[in-house]
Amino acid sequence: MSDTSSSPSHRDDILTSLAELKAIELGTLKEEYRERPALDGNGVIRNGPYYKHQCWENGANRSSRVPADQVDLLRGHLEQGEEFQRLVEELATLAIAAGREQRAASAQKTNPPGADPGSKKNSDKRASKKNTAKPKPSSRKSPRASATKKKGPRT
Repeated sequence: MSDTSSSPSHRDDILTSLAELKAIELGTLKEEYRERPALDGNGVIRNGPYYKHQCWENGANRSSRVPADQVDLLRGHLEQGEEFQRLVEELATLAIAAGREQRAASAQKTNPPGADPGSKKNSDKRASKKNTAKPKPSSRKSPRASATKKKGPRT
């Protein structure tokens, strides 16, 4: 993979972009409304919006109310959090590709041409001699077992 996306300058651009993110937040911002019956008994009154920030923290869903005057700031932090996650995934993809390239190059240096890179170091493709292993006791036929089998059919 020698395209420009895996070049060191692209990696540096990602790291620079990550360093520029000063405040991030993860999760979602939900807008809620609450309804209650009208005082005159006709219809309902809708109150709100109320804002709730939810995120996973320490393996649990964390939920907190957000004052209306902080909503715009939190939205900006959530957008930067999404950008952070995108950049980290892109950086991980580049690092994985670089690792695979290094291993492939190393395998080409250590294995002679035509050799299977997945084979063991001292493996030999020659066929082994047949019947060299000691037979298991369960595989031997005992004279008694063959004698019992020769009886006639049951009636």
